[in-house]
Amino acid sequence: MAKEEDSVSRFLHSIDKYAKRKQNKIIEEIKQIEKERLKKEEQKIVESARTLMMSELTNVKTEVFMKVSNAKSSSVQKISQRKADIENEIFESCEYKIREYTKSDEYKNRLHLSVDLALKKLDAPLSVYARNEDLNFVNEICSDSTKYEVHVSDKIKKGGLFFCKDGVVLDDTFDTSISNQRKCFSEKYFSKIGDSL
Repeated sequence: MAKEEDSVSRFLHSIDKYAKRKQNKIIEEIKQIEKERLKKEEQKIVESARTLMMSELTNVKTEVFMKVSNAKSSSVQKISQRKADIENEIFESCEYKIREYTKSDEYKNRLHLSVDLALKKLDAPLSVYARNEDLNFVNEICSDSTKYEVHVSDKIKKGGLFFCKDGVVLDDTFDTSISNQRKCFSEKYFSKIGDSL
């Protein structure tokens, strides 16, 4: 009977050993599965964090871009407005001086020289156009009706004359001079301001 008990004891010991090996194997498999799950969960968390971070970064970049864009737009508007104000101040001053000049004897001499120059360039007979305020004096200068035909022009507001002969126009008005000067002034002095923003 001792032999039988010994056999049963060895059998139970073998079963116990087998069960422990199986238990250890199952525990290792469970640990491996938990490790893999943990790794997958870590990757998901890292990916979520990365996605969230990229989303926040995009939002911050967009917000910064909008603020910079708005600041730039506001600056360009202020610069443009200031450029227009400066240009208007300068040309209002010029127009005031021209108005004062057209009341002087120098202006009458200028009109006389303008008629003489036009006659040399275009020859007679010549159509002369003047503003209404200058008509009496221009009629005195251009009294020879065989050389001159004098007309009033509503296009001349600031002073000066323009002349026509056979479709050729010679413009010696302050209106055209001011317009050309304004264009040159803008191109030369203001075209690059604000471009670097």
